[in-house]
Amino acid sequence: MFAYELASKAGGTAYGGMAAIVAFAKKSRLPDSIDSTLHVFKKHQPFHESDHVLNFAYNALCGGKCLQDMELRRNDEFFHEAIGADRIPYPIWEV
Repeated sequence: MFAYELASKAGGTAYGGMAAIVAFAKKSRLPDSIDSTLHVFKKHQPFHESDHVLNFAYNALCGGKCLQDMELRRNDEFFHEAIGADRIPYPIWEV
C-alpha cells in the first residue's frame, strides 16, 4: 500500500494544458502582436490589451461560455499557477 503526503497548499486544476498554450503564445510573440496592433488603453496599469484579449481566448479554450466562467478561473489560484500569472484581468473593464 502506498501513502502520499501532500503539502498544505497542494491542489490542481482541470486546465493543466493551458500552460502549454500560454508558452506557445509567448514563444510566437502573440501578446506583443496584439499590443502593437490594438490600442485601447491610455495607461497599461496593470494590464495591457493583450491580457484582456487572451483572457477571453483562454476562457473559450477552457470551455467557458460566459463571463462568470472567466470569473471562476480569475479566482482559481491553481489556474494562475498553471498559466504563470499573478493575477488575471477582470472580465469587464472601463476604457
